[in-house]
Amino acid sequence: MKVALCVPCYDGRVHDAHMSSVVKTMRLAAVEGIEIMLITGRGSPILPDARNWCVAMALAADCDKVWFVDSDIAWEGCVPEVLNMLRAPVDIVCGVHQKRNTMWNSPAELVVQWAQIPPVEDPESGLWEVNRVATAFVCIDRSVFDRLGEAGIARQYLPHGKLASGNHFKFYRNYFWYDFIPVEPGEETLQHLAAVGYDGPMEILQGEDFYFCAKAKEVGARLYVDPRIELVHFDGCVQHNASLKNVRFEPAEQEK
Repeated sequence: MKVALCVPCYDGRVHDAHMSSVVKTMRLAAVEGIEIMLITGRGSPILPDARNWCVAMALAADCDKVWFVDSDIAWEGCVPEVLNMLRAPVDIVCGVHQKRNTMWNSPAELVVQWAQIPPVEDPESGLWEVNRVATAFVCIDRSVFDRLGEAGIARQYLPHGKLASGNHFKFYRNYFWYDFIPVEPGEETLQHLAAVGYDGPMEILQGEDFYFCAKAKEVGARLYVDPRIELVHFDGCVQHNASLKNVRFEPAEQEK
């Protein structure tokens, strides 16, 4: 199995704990017969374009899976579990990370959209099926990108700027993009919008990660999280980590 480890980072710099995690993973992967190809998406300030470039490079290199990891994510304590995640025979699987807190005492918020609460664990794989996942730590089977291209959902385009040589241009598509999605604001928000004279559509901008998930589901892809993965999300010298093992789900809680 050949896996493209894709790290979008504008200036090419990564957190030291991220680098340590990559080294440990590559060492164990080599022992277990998994080839990991590192692709760093540098120089593009447009994140969807950086992700699309990484995918194009991975597909052109005949990789079986595309594994996106943000430059400020580390997983030093669960390398064997991560390799199990990469081997999972599913379309899309991710590790769930904690969102950065703006205040030191803010409650932890996991970046995932649940299919149901509490989630149901697949008895064979141990994975939990979900509706949407973030792309900070996600492994995507090559077939998902192939299906998006064949269905005409992901359209070809050329990257911005100087075109370098390479055979990846035929794979360059807008797998990741932005879109507008409808929302239902609360009564207080509606009153405020009316008071300031806003009469536009009730829509918000959807990020490139949830956009990809929505399009992937249109071609039949199923999305999962692996609760055994423990990630650390860094913010400068501050680390945010919350394991799914320690999360208590309340049946009455619903995803907004």
